[in-house]
Amino acid sequence: MRRVVNTSKQILFSFSIISLVLLLPAFGTLCAEDELTGEKVGDVTGGKLDAEELAQAEEEAHAVGEEEPEETIYDIRQRIENAERERYELLRSLAHIHMTTGENDEAIEMHRKALEMDPTDRELIESLLKLYRESERWSDMVPIYEQFLEEYEGENEKYYRELLDIYLRTGQEERAIAVLEKYLDQHGGKKETYVYAANVFMETGEKKRAMKTLQTGLERFPDDFDLNRRAANLYVELEDYSRALEHFEVAKRLTSSDSGKETVEREMMALYKKADIVKEIISKKTEELKEVELQLKDLYAKQGEIKVRAEKWVEAIQSYRNLAAIAPDTVEAKMAARKIKELEPKLEGK
Repeated sequence: MRRVVNTSKQILFSFSIISLVLLLPAFGTLCAEDELTGEKVGDVTGGKLDAEELAQAEEEAHAVGEEEPEETIYDIRQRIENAERERYELLRSLAHIHMTTGENDEAIEMHRKALEMDPTDRELIESLLKLYRESERWSDMVPIYEQFLEEYEGENEKYYRELLDIYLRTGQEERAIAVLEKYLDQHGGKKETYVYAANVFMETGEKKRAMKTLQTGLERFPDDFDLNRRAANLYVELEDYSRALEHFEVAKRLTSSDSGKETVEREMMALYKKADIVKEIISKKTEELKEVELQLKDLYAKQGEIKVRAEKWVEAIQSYRNLAAIAPDTVEAKMAARKIKELEPKLEGK
């Protein structure tokens, strides 16, 4: 029993020694003194942090507790899309502002940057073309129109014509003709196509091709006023006056408007003078007038007889007056005057 007690005391003593050894460094730090001055050095706070260190520690702990999760590639892509959309709208807005203030160079730059982001914005493309046209930057317009001709096939007539205009302005006649042939292939079902194409061929000096184009158009649309009138004027330039007159006459017959008739008559008069055939035309027209008046005399006489049988005295008298006016000092005029004298009492009886 005594042996066990002694053994327990030895174990307790050994444990105390070990604990003391382990605590000596900390104790030394707390109680160390400078050998020269006798002042305490080291941490004399008993292991406690001062206020500044405590605040820093709390801030670090708070930051660690609220650290944001790492962004995914999807999150980044969404942010990029949002930023790009905002950039595009800003470029578009600046483009229109510069355009409104007449700053064409700046407007063009903003247009081009915006279209780099969205090359399908047709409104912006049309706006850019307008700026190029105002600035006479024809070569910059060509690739845009060529792209339009591919992408908007169903509505590309306008773009064909505008591209042709650019080629003609810049003296690129061969390219203009190549584009014109494609234009004819795609839009040959419209009569306006042939008139326009003929005008372009004339402008490039291709008079024979212009005539061939008009003839093709007239085969498909023989009763078109514009085609006949344009053909007439082209024949004048080719000095084929007889054919020119034929088409002028057809054009004059086809139009119902007074202005259209007056236009054709002026052009015909110019032809008469150019061909030095004014006297010849007067003679021809005089003979035609006589033939028409002969027809009218016969028709007025027949009309008067019919009205008399129907006892429509007023209308009968008017028919005979027309006959007398169209053929004065003739046998027919004397007959008409006699008929009028016979019918006038009937009006009084009415």
